[in-house]
Amino acid sequence: MPPSLPRTAGPAPRRRGKFLDQVSPVELGDDELIALAAQNIGILRNMEGAFDAARELYLESIAAALRTGDARSALVAYMHLGMVCSDLDTCMEASLYLERALEIAERLGDRLLIASVHANRARPLLRLGELDHAEQALDAAEALIPGDGYPGTRCNIMRRRAALARLRGNLDEAERLALRALQAAIAEQL
Repeated sequence: MPPSLPRTAGPAPRRRGKFLDQVSPVELGDDELIALAAQNIGILRNMEGAFDAARELYLESIAAALRTGDARSALVAYMHLGMVCSDLDTCMEASLYLERALEIAERLGDRLLIASVHANRARPLLRLGELDHAEQALDAAEALIPGDGYPGTRCNIMRRRAALARLRGNLDEAERLALRALQAAIAEQL
């Protein structure tokens, strides 16, 4: 059985939200399915640039995951929500959601998820100009990655370090890191 969050007290509301109501006329009725569907449709909306719609879907996913006690699903939705809030330039909100994702990841003890959340925490911190805090988040992520493991997270860290170098005015280092990230992504077919 997967690790879980405490279930909410009392009966769970069955509201799906305005976006999921448009997905299918079929009654989903299952909070596990709602959490997964809302999250996946949110990813699609995010890829389309419909950030507000993605935000609403991630919130629906989190609510459904919390009703079922599915910590991992809630964590991933919080992480996506933090990233889309960063896209919406609501970086303080993004940081709060990513901190919540980190709390859950640490409770689950999953090194990859903890590293991924730390790497993603750097994004709104960079946008807020919190360069030292962003660097600390990247250092924490990197410390959790063994050897050549987790290529996607490693590329994410390199891209964020390139942005950090650029913001600090070190354009040569930024270019070097961005090129390394690109080469690694191509090599790993990311």
